[in-house]
Amino acid sequence: MSAERRSPLDRARVADTALRLLNEVGLDGLTLRAIAKELDVKAPALYWHFRDKQALLDEMATQMFRRMAADAELDPADTWQERLL
Repeated sequence: MSAERRSPLDRARVADTALRLLNEVGLDGLTLRAIAKELDVKAPALYWHFRDKQALLDEMATQMFRRMAADAELDPADTWQERLL
């Protein structure tokens, strides 16, 4: 019998899973219960990492921004307004 070892649950893994699930089921289908099922944990385990669904949605938005910004080449002479655009 082989014991499968899963990755430890952390904020990044929860947010990544939630983003993937968001693409599959949309915002209306994105529930903490569905995310927990995808991660093979019980929904209360997610509250160890996020105080509520809104906190998770905020982290998801932050992750999306970081991914978009990671590929952007920034000119040091740009103003913050130009960088935002």
